[in-house]
Amino acid sequence: MFYADRIRLILSCIFIGMIVFNNCLTEETERIITMIKEPMFKSEEVSYQNNQAGITISGTLTLPTSTKPSATVILVPGYGPNDRDYVLFGHKRFMVLAEYLTQQGLAVLRFDKRGVGKSTGDYGSATSRDFADDVIAGIEYLKTRKDIDASKLGLIGHSEGGMISCMVAAESDDVAFVVMMAGVVQADVEDLVVQTAKQMKADGASDELITQDGKFRTQILTIVQQESDVELAKTKLQTLMQDYWTNLPEPLKQESEEIQFAITAAKIDGMTQVFNSPWYRYFLHCKPVEMLKQITVPVLALYGNRDWIASSQPSVSIVSETLKVLGNNNVTALELPNLNHSLQTCQTGALAEYATIEETIAPEVLKIISEWILNRSEKRSLANLEIDSNAKKQIHNCLNLVKEIFGQDLLGVYLYGSSILGGLQKYSDIDLFVVSSRATTREEKAKLTTSLLKFSGIYMKSQELPIEMTIVEKSELNPWHYPPRFDFQYGEWLRKQFEHVNIEPWPTKEMPDLALIVTQIFLASTTLAGASPDQLLCKVPYKDFMTAIKDALPNLMSELNSDTRNVLLTFARIWSTVTTDAIYSKLSAADLVSNRLPERYRPVMERAKAICKGEEKEYWDDIQKLIKPCADFMLSEITNKISEVMKSDDFDRSIKIIYKNKS
Repeated sequence: MFYADRIRLILSCIFIGMIVFNNCLTEETERIITMIKEPMFKSEEVSYQNNQAGITISGTLTLPTSTKPSATVILVPGYGPNDRDYVLFGHKRFMVLAEYLTQQGLAVLRFDKRGVGKSTGDYGSATSRDFADDVIAGIEYLKTRKDIDASKLGLIGHSEGGMISCMVAAESDDVAFVVMMAGVVQADVEDLVVQTAKQMKADGASDELITQDGKFRTQILTIVQQESDVELAKTKLQTLMQDYWTNLPEPLKQESEEIQFAITAAKIDGMTQVFNSPWYRYFLHCKPVEMLKQITVPVLALYGNRDWIASSQPSVSIVSETLKVLGNNNVTALELPNLNHSLQTCQTGALAEYATIEETIAPEVLKIISEWILNRSEKRSLANLEIDSNAKKQIHNCLNLVKEIFGQDLLGVYLYGSSILGGLQKYSDIDLFVVSSRATTREEKAKLTTSLLKFSGIYMKSQELPIEMTIVEKSELNPWHYPPRFDFQYGEWLRKQFEHVNIEPWPTKEMPDLALIVTQIFLASTTLAGASPDQLLCKVPYKDFMTAIKDALPNLMSELNSDTRNVLLTFARIWSTVTTDAIYSKLSAADLVSNRLPERYRPVMERAKAICKGEEKEYWDDIQKLIKPCADFMLSEITNKISEVMKSDDFDRSIKIIYKNKS
């Protein structure tokens, strides 16, 4: 989002005289590839007044049904005549975002822009200032509701909506936090020209055309910025565009017809109207950085590194440095891999690619936003987790234990693994990851082991689930390096050594598995205490993730006889991960690989699954001869795949999470 022709193309689904996407798109095509559960919220049609403008704004307020909202957000759309659902290529982006956030316990207001849908007013004459006033009217409305805590009211803005959110936060004491999704932070002529060049390059334009367009576009924007007489500016713009097209070499004319941002004769009237509009004239005089300088509340800024409309660089640096220099250290600015301007997973970020993407918003983005907001309002309680009461009690005891030991040095506690992936079974572990600012003393390790021996269940022998707790110092993981090191780990496989008062039974503190754990923490975890993962940890590079798997294999195979079920299911998870770049629960992974196993080995995997579910006791004698060959087969497949990946040198990839289907 850097100039109106681009924004209108991408964000409002219609570009005047350039390319028409049809703002009245087909019905929602059910291409919402997100992790939304069955609705646990209510939707309310609302309307409120912008008394200053004399208009009515209409929208939808979604509220959780089971609890009071942890916080409330207003969704602020980007440029274009957008309705409350903010539709692009059939994707109802704000509907998906609103319903996901409400599932997490937030109240969400989304609205039709003035002059759009059920809202009154004139869209065509409105500017960013007018849209900001409409957001303020929404804030005033929410403050009148008894079911909304006005002290926890924030804004989430996309593209121009990110800039508008900053504008409002700079003026209003009622805004508690701001989330910028690919938010605009640059609006001067030079930056707009540079940004246009990036998108044209991604779309396949030649260097010669980009150079010509840059010189020409600079002249256009300068006219709009400096000529106050609208009619005179219109004449100058049309003359300049016609001269440009007339003098453009024929090969570049032909190329321009294929490049969506390039100017052609057919686009002159439409582009003149856009550039000379009230909105664009106002926009060219906006100073987003000055708005940022006035913000004192927490800010989350997310940008995709395949976004050529509001590029992650320098946007991430601008947001972070501007706020921190002025003393606002409560800022998280992230560059997310392989995401476009709509924060969808993509390959190139080219404009033509948007129409082919089936994902509405990347699940990673939804998770980051919800976790960040929840960690700045009230923490999600254990009551919201879909696990039984005994497991919740165990987690509660562990949480109190690390809080008592670390006090102010405790930075974050995260629940991950089967509890989150939907695959918590009778003999699953409760996986906890703890980040602290310091290492534990021997006395503290002794207290941890003594307590965890009581809290943790013994496989097959108790009602309580086994606990696996890993504690790391932040400095060991941030900045990231491989192999990483841990400070303390408890697991049932170490019980006998702990019972014999060996409180440091590990042969080394180097732990390749941490690369896998940290990846899971980012993709699928619940923050039980402290900061969200993005504030404390660094993401694991794909190459290190695969290296960690390779390095963990020998130790895993050595435990086959002593921990047969777990090793077999872990091999299944690893095999499924290296072949699909996705992390599954153990049972889902076992289902996936069963069909890939030779038929003679399938009973081994079926037995491991049944034991994990608690359907059978741990018994292997009848198929003992098949266990090692089955494990060897999986190990060979895993090793071959990792070798293939390493030789390909294709590390510009990312890992995703596959949640268990509970239906």
